[in-house]
Amino acid sequence: MRGRLHAAIALLAAFQVMSLPLSWLLSALLPQSGFRSLVEGAGVRWLLGGYSEHMAGEPLAWLLSAAAAFGAARGSGLFRKAGRDKNGIRTALAVFAAVCAICILLTAVPHAPLLNAVGELHPSSFVRALPWLLCFTLWACSAAYTAAVESRPVENILGESCAGIAAAAPVVALYMVAAVDLHIIIYVVGW
Repeated sequence: MRGRLHAAIALLAAFQVMSLPLSWLLSALLPQSGFRSLVEGAGVRWLLGGYSEHMAGEPLAWLLSAAAAFGAARGSGLFRKAGRDKNGIRTALAVFAAVCAICILLTAVPHAPLLNAVGELHPSSFVRALPWLLCFTLWACSAAYTAAVESRPVENILGESCAGIAAAAPVVALYMVAAVDLHIIIYVVGW
């Protein structure tokens, strides 16, 4: 699996390098087509000036949040089949109920703050925050379980969250390269 992931990253990185002369070639050979070159002044400014903006965005935040949440869940033992602590399960369920109650209060009452301007759920801030909210709920339940079960919960929760992010590092690298490649294609084609 890691070998394929590394090969995909290398292939996408090679595309980034090859996109420079290829975009220039397309814009020079087909001037009426609307292709833009990455080696002209505007292209260089666009590529270098917005490189971090091309990588950053909601999907990267969701990916990092999910990695931290799954790391905390895996490390807490909340989803282990054997040896779960009943007090920890009760604490995690209480946190889950509290998050659900807060979500209901922020979306179900009249003039709820997470509804859109006409009072509907879709499209709204709540729908945009749903991936992050699911990750947060998993992380909070795992943290509550760990806090109820272990003697040093804070260090363990943060350590397992960081371990989850470290485990997802190849996927994050793949996302970063793929996101820039997508923006390069959009720029060169002129969409």
